[in-house]
Amino acid sequence: MSTASAAPQPVVTCVGLTKTYRLALGHELTALSGLNLEVMPREIFGIVGPNGSGKTTTLKLLLGLIFPTAGYCTVLGHHPRSPQGKESIGFMPEGPFFYQHLNGQEVIEFFGQLCGMPKALLRERTETLLSLVGMSARRRVVMSQCSKGMVQRIGLAAAMVNDPSLIMMDEPTSGLDPIGTREIKDLILELREQGKTVLLCSHLLEQVQEICDRVAILHRGELLRVGRVEDILAPVDDTEVVVGGASAEFLAQCKEMGIRIDTAKRDPTLVVPPSVPLFDLIQAIQKDGARLVAVNRFRETLETVFLRSVAAVGQTDSVRGEHD
Repeated sequence: MSTASAAPQPVVTCVGLTKTYRLALGHELTALSGLNLEVMPREIFGIVGPNGSGKTTTLKLLLGLIFPTAGYCTVLGHHPRSPQGKESIGFMPEGPFFYQHLNGQEVIEFFGQLCGMPKALLRERTETLLSLVGMSARRRVVMSQCSKGMVQRIGLAAAMVNDPSLIMMDEPTSGLDPIGTREIKDLILELREQGKTVLLCSHLLEQVQEICDRVAILHRGELLRVGRVEDILAPVDDTEVVVGGASAEFLAQCKEMGIRIDTAKRDPTLVVPPSVPLFDLIQAIQKDGARLVAVNRFRETLETVFLRSVAAVGQTDSVRGEHD
């Protein structure tokens, strides 16, 4: 008789996780409210949201740096402050900072010594990590002369010196140029291929959408959505219509018809639902004297999902350019 294999256990579990900070004059601020989520083995899980959404607070709770006000969380089956759990965790903070007189190799060795690694093992591990993050040829460059991308790479290597099964990252691509961003994203994907679990926090929704298996969308400490990226970005039948020189009256009429309007770009983009006849809209554009610039199939993004989820709860904070 065959025995069914046991279901994989979550690497991270949050149940009703809540954190309230006590401020001056008796005021309180709830940074996280009743968070329930699970992170499964060998997945890249992204926690996304703007400034004040609770991303960094969640990481601090999972790392045992602060205590919850209510609820609880476990990491690798242990309490966040348990030494057994911490042995298998790596953490890369936003904008890692190291002693400026140390070079990349020395930084990695320093963190390995803090973990109590034997010299022979640490030497071998350092070589492996320098190769993984593409810093073998630049190992002797001191931190004061490293670019931000180089520092990020060394930060990732330092977070992995103990060969953790779970790596947590806070804004791993913050401040990087496109090339540096691409390199860090490739490294994260490589970690998954090695069997690691990656939990990252970011406000850069497009990047999260590109590499994460599942995401949790936070806003003002509340969990708005959680699930696989392909499930959250469900296919839609809307059409994108880009118009130039449209009058304010015409745009107001579009809103009355249930058409969403994106004015972030040079020309307004109308997101037209199937209920609005496209032929009638094009005629209205011509009547208004506006220009029909382009007509495309609407593509859902994490940003549009986030904005719609926020609008559903009556909040309209901006998501662009903000982070915890």
